[in-house]
Amino acid sequence: MSHEVDLRHSECPLFFAWAFDVQRLCEITRLLEPTAELLKISENVSRSWRGLLFSKLEPQLTRKPVLVVAVCGGTNTGKSFVANYLAGTSMSRSVPEAARTLHPVASLPQGMSVTMPVHELFPGFVPFRWSSDSDAIQECDEHRIVWREDETGRQSQRLIILDTPDVDGPLRENWRRAELVRDSADVIVAVLTQQKYNDAAVREFFAAAGAAHKEVLIVFNMLSLPEQQETAIGWLSTFRMETGIEPLAVYMVPWNRSAADSGTLRICDASATRDILRDLSELEIDRIKIRSMKGSLALVLD
Repeated sequence: MSHEVDLRHSECPLFFAWAFDVQRLCEITRLLEPTAELLKISENVSRSWRGLLFSKLEPQLTRKPVLVVAVCGGTNTGKSFVANYLAGTSMSRSVPEAARTLHPVASLPQGMSVTMPVHELFPGFVPFRWSSDSDAIQECDEHRIVWREDETGRQSQRLIILDTPDVDGPLRENWRRAELVRDSADVIVAVLTQQKYNDAAVREFFAAAGAAHKEVLIVFNMLSLPEQQETAIGWLSTFRMETGIEPLAVYMVPWNRSAADSGTLRICDASATRDILRDLSELEIDRIKIRSMKGSLALVLD
C-alpha cells in the first residue's frame, strides 16, 4: 500500500500549500547539486542541512500530516509515566529508581506502520520493533528507536507518542538520542520537577526546542498539592524566562506512586478541568505542523 496521499484534498490545506514550496526547493536543490560538485562547493560547506532537508522534511510532504509528540525531561522526572499515560498502555518501563531509559520508544496509531515507513518518521534512528517494555533499557551502541502500534485503537490517528532518554543524564550518547527525538518532534511535552526544572542541561535542551519553533506543553510532576501549587507557578516563570518558551498549556500532577502505577492518576491543569489527552487531541495539526517544519527549514537555510 502506498504511503503517499493527495494533499490537494487534505484536511490541512495550508500545510499542502506550504509543503508544495518545500517540495520545489528539494527539486531545485537536486538540479543544482551536479553543478555544486563540479565547482567543489559541497566540499567547503557543512552537509548537515542536506540530511535535514531530504531525511526529515521531504518524507513529510507526500503523506497525511501526523504530529509527533515527544515526552522529554531530566533524570527521574517520571517521563515514562507521562508517555504511558498518553499512549494508554505500558509502552515504556517506569521505574522508581534513577531513570533507566536508553532508547526512545514510539507508540504509533493502529495500522500506521503499514501506510508509513517507520524509518522516515525518525531520521537518524534505526527502527526496532517493540517486544516488551524492557526494550528501552537494553544496552546498544546504535541510535535505536523502539516502536510499537497501539493495539487498542484508542490512540488518536493524528498522534505519535514518544518516550525519550534523559536530556541531562551522564551518558552523552543519550543526549544525542534526545536531540534526534527533539528534531523529529512537532510537539514537546516537558516533564519538570522541583529538582529538574532549572538545571543547565535541561534549560539548554528546551531553549533549543523553543528556538526550533516546537510547541511545548509543560507537566510539573510529583508535586505536593495543593501546597506547592503557587511555588510551581514561580518555577514556571523561571523556566519561561530561561528558555524563552511560552507553553501551550501547563499541568500539575501530585506525587502518588500507587495511583500512577494503577493508571488512575490523571494529568490535568491546576483547576482539574483540562486533561492533557483532550488538549492533545484538539491541537491544530495544520498550524503546528507548518510551525515545526518552518523551524527545520530555517536550519536548512541558515
